[in-house]
Amino acid sequence: MQIKSQIAPLAKVKCDLLAVAVFKDAKTLPPELAALDRTLGGALQTGIKQGDLARKGSGYWFYTSKKAAATRVLIMNLGLRKEYDDEKLRQAVHQVITLARRLRVAHLALGHLAIEESKWPLAEAAHKVAETCLLAHYKYDAFTKKKETDDEDADRPIETVALVSAHASTQKALNQGIRSGTVYGSATNFARDLVNGPRNHVTPDAFLEKARKIARRPGMTLKVFNTAQLKKMGAGCFCGVAQGSDNPAYMLVLEYRHNQKNPPVAFVGKGITFDTGGISIKPSTKMRDMKMDMAGAAAVLGAMLAISELKPKENVIGVMALSENMPSGHAYTPGDILKALNGKTVEINSTDAEGRLVLADALTYTARTYKPKYMVDLATLTGACRTALGTYRAGLMTNHQATADQIMQAAERAGERYWQLPLDKAYKKLLKSKYADLMNNSDSGLAGTISAAAFLQEFVEKTHWAHLDIAGPGMENEGVFDYMDKTATGFGVRTLLRLLG
Repeated sequence: MQIKSQIAPLAKVKCDLLAVAVFKDAKTLPPELAALDRTLGGALQTGIKQGDLARKGSGYWFYTSKKAAATRVLIMNLGLRKEYDDEKLRQAVHQVITLARRLRVAHLALGHLAIEESKWPLAEAAHKVAETCLLAHYKYDAFTKKKETDDEDADRPIETVALVSAHASTQKALNQGIRSGTVYGSATNFARDLVNGPRNHVTPDAFLEKARKIARRPGMTLKVFNTAQLKKMGAGCFCGVAQGSDNPAYMLVLEYRHNQKNPPVAFVGKGITFDTGGISIKPSTKMRDMKMDMAGAAAVLGAMLAISELKPKENVIGVMALSENMPSGHAYTPGDILKALNGKTVEINSTDAEGRLVLADALTYTARTYKPKYMVDLATLTGACRTALGTYRAGLMTNHQATADQIMQAAERAGERYWQLPLDKAYKKLLKSKYADLMNNSDSGLAGTISAAAFLQEFVEKTHWAHLDIAGPGMENEGVFDYMDKTATGFGVRTLLRLLG
């Protein structure tokens, strides 16, 4: 899908479907729509008066009979102006994209979807629209034999979307928003592809190849640590998880440098490309979903892809801890004691608490090597977080409130939701071991999400750090976003990018 701006009166826009919208409480049509309505012989006003827009989110479409350049016009109800927000805009875009695909529209135009009357600057509104067009249009069909374009009864992918304005003075802002929104949306969809991909195709090696392609871009470099190098480094927790799999494990460090002087921002992602639970094996029910246990690393790689195009002023380090967690004769077992990169020993209570082990060594490496301004890790870490917050929000825990505040502000702009949980020193008591410095999982079963964060906190040195447990919204889209399909969400990519500007 190509997204572009177009400067023209709405009646002159040539396309298969022209989508416009009004507020329910608008007394009159805005000037651009009033001019279109005159061309259409009052069809918009007639539909409004007959109650075709009676309900919020409702709309109707009709053929223009060549009165306007567009083949069809869709008019939608955005609800009350005072209630209009980020989600309402995204939902409206999703409804248009869904209808356009169903009508097998090749060329779509969005004219006056309340962009120019919104509470955001024009470039920001255009960003949200372009981004949502890509997110709403996404379909994962990499392994479907019959593609949509081959099926006469299937929805059709949209080829072009034009964001239309009648005013030439708006084109610069529109183009600016379209460019950034397209980068954000494409990067999120890139992460969704990784998370949706099956375990036998999205291996640590396959992930590495994706990172290598990004590293070829200007300003990007890649460091790759295999298990032999990690073992020599002293990353015993990471290697303990990796030793049960026949597939190799890696820690990838993708660097973007704007300048050499300033300390970087660091993003660290859990990348368990398949999680059986190891010797503490999971129930077979829905184990197939554990291909998605690398959503944190996918979000980091997606963000780094966007960073390579946006070129922010911050230096950014993206660290991805990639491994499978498999049961075998070589696998680590409950009762084992592993030695982490920072020298602390960890008793294994459950091999299904593996994500925190690979993250522990990745966090220590990042903190010591780069001394970042702040460090954010993303992980589908605990079922407890999904139980507590559902699929609607990710959990946020931190050792530095200002960092948490920055993330919450970025998330608000990104349209992603988090909820901050406490991280008192008392929670460390849940990780006491008789035989080692720490236990990787609490025997009590209490505060599972927070105790996991308390474990990670032992490995961040003195770095300002926040942990994002994305187990709820980071995997399948079960009510998280109304404007995406029911597969992976790419959750976290947009928050990381908004943190940078």
